[in-house]
Amino acid sequence: MDAMAAHASELEIAKKNLTDAIGDNVKHYWANLKLWFKQKISKEEFDIEARRLLAQENVHIHNDFLLAILTRCQIIVSTPEGAGPLQWQGGSASKPGKPKGKKKCSSRQKFDHRFQPQNPLSAAQPFSPREVGGEEEELRLSAHTLLLPTRGQLEARMMVTAFELGLDNITEDAVSSMTHAVEFLMQVHHGVMPSHTMYALNMERILSRLWHPSHEELEQDHVHRQRLAAKEGLLVC
Repeated sequence: MDAMAAHASELEIAKKNLTDAIGDNVKHYWANLKLWFKQKISKEEFDIEARRLLAQENVHIHNDFLLAILTRCQIIVSTPEGAGPLQWQGGSASKPGKPKGKKKCSSRQKFDHRFQPQNPLSAAQPFSPREVGGEEEELRLSAHTLLLPTRGQLEARMMVTAFELGLDNITEDAVSSMTHAVEFLMQVHHGVMPSHTMYALNMERILSRLWHPSHEELEQDHVHRQRLAAKEGLLVC
């Protein structure tokens, strides 16, 4: 709970800094952020639009806000496979040509020596536009996969809507309520439809796959989400 509160506090601070830096054009930023979450624009296009709204010295505020919101929603979990390791900026533990000797130091000194703050996006894979004539990537939203979005994706979309409406944050209870509301509406639609119509049969198929997807479907959905995230240099949960 403390970690969750810390992430929420970091997001609120990052949002305030971003709002102060952009000013009256912040609505355009939220609109572009929503398009990126909907996969209507790429990360590179989103960055370009953000730079147009920010002064050169404030571009880092855009990066700080993105890191805060993605960390809050637990969309970033690690660097992509194949990406180079984070470069450690500290000095070498021992110099070449000199034998290692026992050196007394406090545990605090050891910790500071081994762990240095790093930007988790520094090892992300760069964006590469799709080659002309290449295989067209199918946009598979929930309507195509028949699977609900992950909790992190739902939370991110709700936060973007909240920001557009002038709210500072959303609560975990709100995300849980939205998830249960979607499930309840699906059950209501299923209950009011005649049992032997084409719509009822389709709804039965959707409900069956929605809450009891096969292992193959889950694997395909996970692979697809990874492919989409890899193009942005991120990994999804």
